[in-house]
Amino acid sequence: MDFFLARQPIFDRRQDCVAYEILARTGPDNFFCAETEAEQDNASREVLGGTSLVFGFEELTFGKLAFINTTRGVLLGGDLKLLPTEGVVIELLEDIPPEPEVIAAVRELKSLGYQVALDDFVYRDELRPLVELVDIVKVDFRLAPPDQRLRLPELMGRSGLSFLAEKVETATELEEAVEAGYDLFQGYFFAVPTMLRAQTVPGSKLQYIRVMAEMAKSEFDLEAVAQIVSQDPSLTYNLLRQVNSVAYGFLRSIESVREAIVLLGQSEVRKIVGLVALLQVGDDKPDQLLCDAITRGRFCESVAIRTCFAHRSADLFLLGMFSLLDTMIGRPMPEVLERLGLPDDLRAALLGQVNPVQRILELAKAYERGQWDRLETLRAEIGIDEAELPPLYVTALAWTQEHIFSSDPVAEDGVASVG
Repeated sequence: MDFFLARQPIFDRRQDCVAYEILARTGPDNFFCAETEAEQDNASREVLGGTSLVFGFEELTFGKLAFINTTRGVLLGGDLKLLPTEGVVIELLEDIPPEPEVIAAVRELKSLGYQVALDDFVYRDELRPLVELVDIVKVDFRLAPPDQRLRLPELMGRSGLSFLAEKVETATELEEAVEAGYDLFQGYFFAVPTMLRAQTVPGSKLQYIRVMAEMAKSEFDLEAVAQIVSQDPSLTYNLLRQVNSVAYGFLRSIESVREAIVLLGQSEVRKIVGLVALLQVGDDKPDQLLCDAITRGRFCESVAIRTCFAHRSADLFLLGMFSLLDTMIGRPMPEVLERLGLPDDLRAALLGQVNPVQRILELAKAYERGQWDRLETLRAEIGIDEAELPPLYVTALAWTQEHIFSSDPVAEDGVASVG
């Protein structure tokens, strides 16, 4: 499936390119149309996913700042926290009202280290609270009244606040903006948006790979994960189904995504959410492929628990599952790994480079393939007793069958509370 974005450069007073605005596009004709609020939210989320997962920030911006638009729904939904805090400017679209919850969300983003801009700014008194929080005010030279656009930097300027003149189309407008005190400039006078096309993962799989990418971080934001999971009925259903299974032994039913994540802790959350995301990525693949991936992950986890890698058993679970991710999404493993922020040793292991965790993955593969001589060599290197391996593998296979394939089919409309 083709995925489209556009990129328009932003310049400073020396006319050096210092940033790019990343724009949604619905096709190859350099055009975007969203008629409803839901369509606008979806487009905003697609830009987030496309920027970080399909193209990658470095490929899109060459290390310069990325300006990314957000809608009210995406701002309040927590999706923005998955973006890196460095190198990103979050643009609040002009139709986002300065409501208390919006102000609170912007304060939180600022506290986390994000830069925030106001897009298509036209002065209104009620926007003052937002102006006091943001780093950049973007003024549309086609939309703002001429007297206002030239006076805004002087009237509203403060330390740390920059003004960006957008839709600058003539040399005269550029000169006026410079003299008025604008710091940044964008528009057809410099460059039209450039179309970008890439092959992307079909359908909603991009959302699940985003979840996997978050799970792969050594430290991740539990609140951000709760927000992402809660927005997808299938992820919510599967997470709560796993948490309420007898394996976890909670004395009462867990009905909220946030409560489940808090009770499980980071290690178990990484494992379970990674698992349910994998189920969605592989929903159009043969059951046997999913079974193999999950069994391999469980087997690697069990081996890790019996070695010096016990403290990283959740990482080894992901390593085993992710080792078949290239087959599931039809992409080469190096390309898959560009979109996942895995620890260096897990990334190296998935690329076939020899290291301690790679030996555990190779042990699992050797057992699956009946390569007994190689299995013996790897077992001795890892330091696990030969007699332990058969019951560990049988237990891993039984766990997969019991917890994944013996349950009801994945619900498409299972919904649970986030709170």
